[in-house]
This record gives sequence, C-alpha cells and structure tokens, in this order.
Amino acid sequence: MTNQVVSTLRCTLARLGLAVSAVLLAALYLFALSPSPSEAATSVPHTSATCTQAAPFPYGSAVVGIAATPDDGGYWIVTNEGYVAACGDAPYLGEQTTLNAPIVGIAATPNGGGYYLVASDGGVFTFGKAQFYGSTGAIHLNKPVVGMTVDPITGGYWLVASDGGIFAFNAPFLGSTGSMTLNKPVVGMAAASNGDGYWLVATDGGIFAYGVPFWGSTGSIHLNKPVVGMAADAASLGYWLVASDGGIFAYNAPFYGSTGNIVLNAPIVGMEATPSGSGYRFIASDGGVFDYGTSGFYGTPVFAPMSVQLFGDSVALTLGVGLSQPSVEQKYDFVLSDEAILGCGVVNGPEVDLLGAVYPTPSACNGSPLTTGEPPDNQPWPYQWLMDLNEVHPDVAVLLAGRWEVVDREYQGQWTNILNPQFATYVKGQLEEASQLVTATGAQMVFLTAPCTDEGEQPDGAPWPEDDPARLAVYNTLVREVAAEHPLTDSVVDLDAAACPNGTYTSTVDGVAIRDTDGVHFTDAGGEVLAPAIIPGIIAAGRAQAAQAPSVPSPSVPPLTVP
Repeated sequence: MTNQVVSTLRCTLARLGLAVSAVLLAALYLFALSPSPSEAATSVPHTSATCTQAAPFPYGSAVVGIAATPDDGGYWIVTNEGYVAACGDAPYLGEQTTLNAPIVGIAATPNGGGYYLVASDGGVFTFGKAQFYGSTGAIHLNKPVVGMTVDPITGGYWLVASDGGIFAFNAPFLGSTGSMTLNKPVVGMAAASNGDGYWLVATDGGIFAYGVPFWGSTGSIHLNKPVVGMAADAASLGYWLVASDGGIFAYNAPFYGSTGNIVLNAPIVGMEATPSGSGYRFIASDGGVFDYGTSGFYGTPVFAPMSVQLFGDSVALTLGVGLSQPSVEQKYDFVLSDEAILGCGVVNGPEVDLLGAVYPTPSACNGSPLTTGEPPDNQPWPYQWLMDLNEVHPDVAVLLAGRWEVVDREYQGQWTNILNPQFATYVKGQLEEASQLVTATGAQMVFLTAPCTDEGEQPDGAPWPEDDPARLAVYNTLVREVAAEHPLTDSVVDLDAAACPNGTYTSTVDGVAIRDTDGVHFTDAGGEVLAPAIIPGIIAAGRAQAAQAPSVPSPSVPPLTVP
C-alpha cells in the first residue's frame, strides 16, 4: 500500500467487516487454486555469487544432496522440492519441481555432462546428457528410495531404499539387504571408483559391502548423531561416513576434518568426495557447504526470504507500513505484502456506529455475494484474500482485525456489539473461517491481538463505546480460542501487550510516536518500533510451516456458479 493510501485512510472514518457462506468459501478456493500466469511462464536462470539458479530456492526448501563435477571445479545442489543450483563450473541444466514424491538425492554422470535427480518413490529425472535407464516411479515399493549412485563403468545407476533394497538400471546387481531385518534404516550408498561394487550405509553407521571390501563401520558404536551419508575414496578404495552433526568416520581413507565439534545452523544431509580422493565436502539442509582437503568451495544457493502476507483492516494497513520498511525486512529476513482492506475486518453487517454516527459498510464486507463483472476491490473480502494468497503464496498470513468487531453494528436486523454472547459466537465463527481459508493453502495463520484504542471522550465526558476494554478483551479471547483449537497451523502474537503496556493506551514508546492522533491507527514509525515484539513470533510460525513439508494438501471444491 502506498503512503498516499494511508494518508487518505487517516481522513476516512467508514470502516467495517463481513461473513461468508460455505458455498462462497468453496467457490473462492476454486479461484485460489488456479495457476497464476507467472507459474506458467518459463523461468530464466540467473547467477548469484558463484551459483546459478532458475530462481532463489523457496523459503522452507530443504537441501538434500550435492554432486561434484569430474574436475571438482564445481557442484550441483538439489532441494527436496527439486530445485537445483549449479555452482562453480557446474552447468545449470534444469530442475524438476512438479513431483509425485520429494527429491532425495542427486548424482552426476561420469563425464559431468549431466545429472540425475531421484525421488523417494524411485522416480528418476535426467538433465543434460544423463541417460534414462529406468525407475521405480510406477512400482509399489516396500520402503522409500533414499539415494542413488552412478556406475562409473556402464554409466547406469543404482537406487537404494531404506530397507537396503537395490534397484539396478544398466548397472550390475551385486546384492542388497532387502530381505534382511536391519537394526537401522539405510540412508545412502556409494560406488567404488573402479566399478567393482557398492556400499550401503545405515543411520547407525552399519556398512553393507557388495563386490567391494568392508573396511569397518560404526554399527556397534554409540553415536552422538545419526549417520546421514557416505562417500568413496577413489585413491584408497576406502570410504567416509558423515553424521548429521558433520562428524566424519574414515575407513581406509584419510581424515581431512569435520564439523563434529561445531554448532551448526542446520544438520548435515550428505557428502561427496573429490574424484582424486584428496578431499571431501558435505552439505547441510540450509545449503551450507563444508569443504576439506583439496575440495573447493564454489558458493551456496540463494534462498528466498520468508513471505508474510498481512490481512485485516485499516489498523493493519498502517501497522504494515512500518513493518515493511527495508530495515525491518532485512533484519528479520522476510518480505511483507500488506493486503489490508479499508473498513473490513472479518464480520458482516450493513452499518456500523462509529463515534456516535452511523456509516454504511464497504462493499467488500457488507454481505454482498461474489458478483460477476464487479471490480476485484468490490468483491467479498474472502475472494480478495484468496486472490492475494494465490498471487503471493505466503509462508505466513497475519490477521489484524478487531476494530470493526468491537463497534456497535447492525447484525441480523438488530443493533448489537461483541458483549452480546450471540454476536461473540458469530465473530468467533468468522475468525475460524478466516483461519480455514488461509491454512487450506498451506500457509500458517498468525492472529495479532487487537490493540487498545483511545479516541477521546463523548460530549458527555464518557469514553466512546468502541474503546471499551471489556469489548477488546472479548475479541482477543476469541482470537486465542480459535488459535488454540488449531495448534499445528495457528498461533497468536500479542500486539496489544506490545502497543499498550500493562493494558494502558500509550501514544509513544521510548519517546517515539507509535499511534496516530486519532488514537486508533499506527504511525509510520509505529511498526518499526513494535517489530522486535511481534516479528519473532511471525518468523517462528514460518519456520513451523517449513518444518511441516510436504505442505497441507489443497481442498477439493465444487464447481463455481456465479450469479
């Protein structure tokens, strides 16, 4: 939103809310689930630092693998969603983001002219000069595939499942543990550089050798963290194991270093060795690369910042001005899209009583149905929300409402307010619908408590009814109740406590004016001052969303009939 809109807002007193029927809600989902034009367009790779990507990896993507070029002058990195970064002299050859199952690994061709991605269902995707020899994508597996490696002699490949089952494609089958009962699941494999065979490794460091020597394992050792991968030493025909803390276990192979005594930002997920065996590197789920010996560092992938979408009324609009300042977004590594609608919370009604005068509510929240031919800004607020959600695909949606939920308003032909239990129940239902609308897209829902207000006194000296702390308390209680009923997707950040210390209205914090002279809205500086109190909770919700991969499935909706 522009400052001009905010300025206009501060001269506007007519604001309100809306309800939405189940039929309308279903219709709105149908619109939201349609692909946007940007999704259909072909992406063009861009280079950031020394890695080339089609676009920054989406926030929440987890790196799952790394594969080096034959000259060790670069490497490819892949995420669970199939996004690829090509670093150093590794050419960017494409990625696969339309998947039936998450990607679990990447392997390069012997000549470096291409690479393979493998998914947990055994689907294999080829890029560059990599040849497709088959997959298990159409086969029912007993256990998911966890990795792959290329046969250096035939150019074919092996897939390995967590039960140690081996699927060989244009490569010899030398054995597996598919019929054995394992102490721990298999997490990876490595092939000998001379093509004699391969090793499998389990999370306890147990090693299973086929066609190649067994040099030792950690299967009988207590580990601080589980083993997550291995790599073969081309010089000695030994191997290294790596644990999720970066601890290295070397067997008939030199030890070059580890991160076992370093506190990592994210766990290690895999490793690979130089073609000469003179070094190795491993990679963390956040894309961090750790190189040892002669292996080189050629950059890390760029991740998009967390995407946050702010919904609500004019109070939300003004708060968003401060929260979207570059200094705030850069500090907390997020981008904010302020989609607040003037005069609309989440409730429905034709008129409101504000400062002793009756005002009609905006068309976005007066109960009007979805109408063909009307501009988007005149459509019901759920329709507007879903258009915005479909465009931005946020990690977190934040709702700041309450202003229009606590005023006196017309409801079912009668004037009432939130102190009426019947109307309070209706408000809670609307908050519930707002939550369902957001979380069905896979985003996390964060409710901000509504802040206290102080618009001065009525002519008789009494405070205005909409400033009544009892009304505010009811609304904020409803917010907390709705969030508590959906602990995996919904949370509450207490804006009221931050803006109104000890429950008392204040226009300044630390000498900075945070509230407008109307006693309701925030100043441009208000969001910046309050950011440390509210943004960490929003960021925590985004991290929870990222940890819940795969995302929440989209709902099935009936066909839309527009009147």
